[in-house]
Amino acid sequence: MEKNFIKVRTIKDIIISLSLIITGAVISFAFNGIGVVFGGYLLIILGIVLAFVLKRAYKESESGVLYLKRELSFQQKMKPTIIAALKSEPNTINISENGNGQDLRLGIFYSKSTQKAYIQLLEYIPFQYSPCTSMGEYEIAQIKNLIK
Repeated sequence: MEKNFIKVRTIKDIIISLSLIITGAVISFAFNGIGVVFGGYLLIILGIVLAFVLKRAYKESESGVLYLKRELSFQQKMKPTIIAALKSEPNTINISENGNGQDLRLGIFYSKSTQKAYIQLLEYIPFQYSPCTSMGEYEIAQIKNLIK
């Protein structure tokens, strides 16, 4: 199963950018102090930069559903355990081992609105992560331990 996820803006990202721009504009035009006006201009610039940079959601190209992403990293020795857990019960993956290594990366794309998640294990081979497993589809209830 091949899934293509594209990084997109959420409503929350747009609201953050717009609120910074509007706050900066109000501050720079409502007050007379040069420092306050300069701070307002900085908020406007920050809002514009964030409008281009801030993208926290992923859109599945086929269905158009928005997904959030969580990545967990593990040591190489966990590979057989994780692969076995993905085949049977992904909730049994020991997330306390997360962050102990950078050899394996577990990419989790989940959507609470559709109650679906896609998980893929990637292995670091110098200069890139290569897939160890295919993209698996799960219900949110099966992976609730992984997306806390």
